[in-house]
Order: sequence, then structure tokens, then C-alpha cells
Amino acid sequence: MNELAAIYDVVGRASSYASLDFATDTTDPARGALVAYVEERSTALATVSPETRALVALGYPIWPLAALALLDPKRSAYVRRQAVQAMAFSFGYYGFSLALGAIAHIPLLGMSAWPLIPLLIPIYLVAVVVYGWKAWQGEDVRIPLISDWLDQRWPDDAPNGASA
Repeated sequence: MNELAAIYDVVGRASSYASLDFATDTTDPARGALVAYVEERSTALATVSPETRALVALGYPIWPLAALALLDPKRSAYVRRQAVQAMAFSFGYYGFSLALGAIAHIPLLGMSAWPLIPLLIPIYLVAVVVYGWKAWQGEDVRIPLISDWLDQRWPDDAPNGASA
């Protein structure tokens, strides 16, 4: 409970700073963008329970937890987007790993794939930790290709600044 109070305290301070900074010059678009960004992040933190955010964050390395997050009773667009994105990332990475493994068994062509295979697991681990941490913090996780695909299919769920 103390951790949650500390998070809300930091969010409140960021919101106050952004609002006061914007009040000094309301014509500056960068200051207005900061206010919008802080409001978007604080809304995501306030409307999504810590348990659901944990499920979404852990859904990046463990995709069944992302599927479980889709059962959130609040039906948040943020949760739906992050959970689907986490599952798409996992399945896409698994598919890429299988394709690279299949290419590695093709004579001559496979010689170019063998050096890449040992890099798959470390890259995956770094990516899921970074994406999971961002999801836990309430940030909108942007994964190349997957985020664009989701923006096209669900333009209502697209975060501010994303092209629909």
C-alpha cells in the first residue's frame, strides 16, 4: 500500500509540474504535449489496477498471463492493447526463431543464419524486460511493426500521437 501511495505522490508531482510549466507559456506546444503526456500516463495508472498492470507486464515474457489480463472486468483499452501486443510479440518472436532455425538447416544459406541463433535468447530477454517494465509503469509500449498493425486495426485504442 505504501508503494502505491508513493507512486501516486510522484504522479501528482509530475502533473503539478507539467501544469505549472504550461501555465507559464500556454502557446508553447512542447509544454502542452507534456501536460497531455502526464495526464495520459496518470489516467492509465489510475484506471488500471496494480494487479492488472502486473499481469500485462508479466505477459510479455509469459504470454498466457497477457491472455489472462484480457479478462479484466474494467475492459480498459490500455489493457487490451498491451495484452494483445504482448501475445503478438511472443508469437512473432517464436515464429521468427522457428523460421531462422529452419533456414539454418538449408545448405549454404544456413551458414548465414547460424551466427544469429545464439543471439535470439539474449535479445528476447532484454526486450521482454524493457517492454514489461514500461507496461508496469503505465507507459504505452511501442513495438515496431506490431504497434503499427494494432493502430490500423484498432484506431480507437491508438495512443495520443500515434497515426491511425
